[in-house]
Amino acid sequence: MCSSVIYFDAGDEKIERVVFLLVEDKISKSLAAKRPYSRAKKKDKFVVDNYVSGSRPAAKPTRRYINRLPVYHIPRDMRELLENNQIPQVVEEGLTGRTYSSYFKTLIIMEEIQLEVILFYILQVAISHKKPTDLVSFNSLSLTSIFRKT
Repeated sequence: MCSSVIYFDAGDEKIERVVFLLVEDKISKSLAAKRPYSRAKKKDKFVVDNYVSGSRPAAKPTRRYINRLPVYHIPRDMRELLENNQIPQVVEEGLTGRTYSSYFKTLIIMEEIQLEVILFYILQVAISHKKPTDLVSFNSLSLTSIFRKT
């Protein structure tokens, strides 16, 4: 739909008219609604007149861990290397097809040692009953400082 204002000059008189133009083509016909809009009816709420009683679910099993993983001890040479803030050679080389398993094994060991550092810090906060800001800054904790304290 298009609207426009048309002016006519008839001597001293001016006539102003608003014209609306409606044009239909194949595209506008294909986009037109097939039927008028109507709001969908609300579904009736689910009404229950009666119910069947059931039994209580079974209790949780008393065993907490069915398959407990064995304890993995971090190799002493790897621990010493990381205590001295040195990067393992496998990590320096990067990930390749040849070093795939040893690379990820080393990353897991490094993550385990970092978890020890974090847990030591949390334990230090819990035992001292101080705010974490009163203790050594968490970012400044290094493996060397932790292992020398223990």
